[in-house]
Amino acid sequence: MQQLRKKIAAILSQAVPEGPIYSYNSGLTGADNEQLRLLRVLYAQSSPELRKQFALVLLNQLTFENAQHVCHAILD
Repeated sequence: MQQLRKKIAAILSQAVPEGPIYSYNSGLTGADNEQLRLLRVLYAQSSPELRKQFALVLLNQLTFENAQHVCHAILD
């Protein structure tokens, strides 16, 4: 669990509050944010036990600067 917290903290420390989250290309919408992609990969690579705690760990890292990233990661 501690490793998961550290990894999420490292990813979210790079979040830019005013940066784009999604891109719209030719009518297609896709994630265009490195932090969201990294959070998805981290979730996918986590054990089933850690996946159950993933959203809680994300919410514990919530700040004004990373709020949109945390919100979108939880929705994903």
